[in-house]
Amino acid sequence: MSTVSVRLVTEFFFLHDWLVLATDEYLMARNPRGSADARPEAFVLERDDLVRLRNVLVKPVAWHTLRFAPSVLRKSPEIFSFLDDETVARAGAFFEGEPFSRLLVIPGLPATGELRRASIQFMRDRGIDAVVRFPTVIAGLIERINSRQVYLSEMNELLRILKFYRFFPSENQQTLPFEQQ
Repeated sequence: MSTVSVRLVTEFFFLHDWLVLATDEYLMARNPRGSADARPEAFVLERDDLVRLRNVLVKPVAWHTLRFAPSVLRKSPEIFSFLDDETVARAGAFFEGEPFSRLLVIPGLPATGELRRASIQFMRDRGIDAVVRFPTVIAGLIERINSRQVYLSEMNELLRILKFYRFFPSENQQTLPFEQQ
């Protein structure tokens, strides 16, 4: 498991005002503004879809060079290891008996419709309620970072510096007074 990828996902939830308990392999996150009985409406969630949810058990899978085709999922049962009885019981206690959604954060799904549908069905059959793509997480972080604010988190501070020096194009970025147009 990539520590950097877990940290990216943790910071994403923190910056979007979720309460997060992170371990080395998964995290439990609670959105104080979410509805306790809300369930994911789509399988592939965008940032705005997460706002409705209250409790999520999340596993980031940091295989950034892979698409999660059925063949990859079949050969990699460790992807679903966070759904074991012990972890689910721990999440149930953390969420105080409230229902929670089981999410994977993954690089992406296959582009072709048939493979994509098969991957989604495979994950649903294993107990996954929805996925969030890493590009969604990274874009959500960058959007929330204020280039004029100092962050205690090394991850957020790095993103702030990159944003300040305009490594992330944005139509809303200000021109510094000493820069020429």
